Amino acid sequence: VDDRKGHDVKYLLDCTKIQRELGWKPQTEIDEGLSKTVKWYAERFES
Repeated sequence: VDDRKGHDVKYLLDCTKIQRELGWKPQTEIDEGLSKTVKWYAERFES
């Protein structure tokens, strides 16, 4: 299936606003969080 014209090819997360306005900071780095998420799914949905 061909991609649509004008379709976003990349998405980026930016938590700058919430950090600035609420002082929030992530507790987990993205690489660690993704690794833990993949492991969690693999442990529960293996067939």
